[in-house]
Amino acid sequence: MAVAAHAGHHVLSELSPTMSPSVNCPFRFETMWLTHNEFKGLVQHSWAQADFVHSSAITIFKAVAQRWNKDTFRNVFRRKRTCLARLAGIQRSLALRPTSSLVAAPLITSFFSARLFIPSVSVKENKLMSCVSSPTTSILLNGSSLDSFSPSRGIRQGHPPSLYLFILCMEYLVHLIENMIEARTWKGVEPTRNSFSMTHLLFADDILLMGSTSPATLNAAKSALQSFCQESGMRINLEKSKLHFSRNTSPTHRQQTCLTFNITETEDLGKYLEFPIGLSPRKERDFNFVVEKVRTNLAGWKASMLSMAGRVLLINTTCAATPSYFMQCSRLLQSTLSKLDRLNRDFLWGSTSTKRKIHLVSWEVATMSKASGGLGIPNMNLRNKALLGNLVSRAASSGEPWARLLRHQFTTNKPACLSSGSSNWKALRTGMDVWEMGAKWLIGNGASALFWSDR
Repeated sequence: MAVAAHAGHHVLSELSPTMSPSVNCPFRFETMWLTHNEFKGLVQHSWAQADFVHSSAITIFKAVAQRWNKDTFRNVFRRKRTCLARLAGIQRSLALRPTSSLVAAPLITSFFSARLFIPSVSVKENKLMSCVSSPTTSILLNGSSLDSFSPSRGIRQGHPPSLYLFILCMEYLVHLIENMIEARTWKGVEPTRNSFSMTHLLFADDILLMGSTSPATLNAAKSALQSFCQESGMRINLEKSKLHFSRNTSPTHRQQTCLTFNITETEDLGKYLEFPIGLSPRKERDFNFVVEKVRTNLAGWKASMLSMAGRVLLINTTCAATPSYFMQCSRLLQSTLSKLDRLNRDFLWGSTSTKRKIHLVSWEVATMSKASGGLGIPNMNLRNKALLGNLVSRAASSGEPWARLLRHQFTTNKPACLSSGSSNWKALRTGMDVWEMGAKWLIGNGASALFWSDR
């Protein structure tokens, strides 16, 4: 509330012949003064000094109130800006360095204290516990410190300490599984004959456990999960967990496994890292989601509102980049690739389902590189082959389990260009010609060379 001193009360102004003239800068009454205990006495003292003369009392009160406000409240707006700046700084500090105040919950802290030294992991106690301890935090507001409190949100996902601590948690689960494998209570899955056994795959919070349906393996897996949950304070989300069986598993074993873990069976494991598991290379509907993603990206844009350069840039950065993630490990059907090219082509020239525009140049010219006179728009078929060629290069030299499994199954004492195999192997064969264009084979001592088959 603001009141101009020179405005006054109309009746009092008329009855006061000595009323001072109006001033340019009005005196403003602040509502916050009413909250102070000294303000009532200040008003009474001002009216008593002026012998209850209206104009004189206002003049005295104005001078006294201004001095009192400066000594008591100082510059409120400056203090407000200072407090807001401090709060903004605290928010930025919490966002950039959450480990100083946002820490793990006490239950997780006790888990790390108990499992401080995991086999093959050497960490100093003070460094580890400094990341998961629970300090108290206090905020300085209006020059005074507020009551302290303990943060409870935990370390934010994506920051280095949270990733490191998450790896330590998963390491504990891995060692539980390895101990049961050594005790021969957990039997893993062998993808091929005489190959290594697979028991688990871990990535972030996605866990894929594999094993036989024997009672010993089921009890071992259940015991490992229960021990891990009890130590870490975590709990398995049964709604998001699924069981998948091979076609050779009997109905009795399927039912027994579902009852043991209290998890339902499914024929489709869904998506892993946004990529559907169990795609069929012969069914076009399994790849329709890729086409729909590109169509959704284009739905929010109008080709008529963009220049030719803008449309080309949008196709290269969004529409052509989206399918690349799925092309790098799977061979898309030719019909799906044609649909993707059609979407890019129609958007480039502004064609719609009801109105078709003239294509100024052929699609072959548009997909040529800019150095060759084209627009640099990628051809989906060629891009798919190029990405699969990169996958072949990784499979030939990588030491990761998936690469070793493919080499063991298809290239051990067998021709490298084997025509039969799984859909993944057939996808690799698609990019093999691209890979061979830039690859060389060093014979060495010739021990691994097959004279009649290798080329």
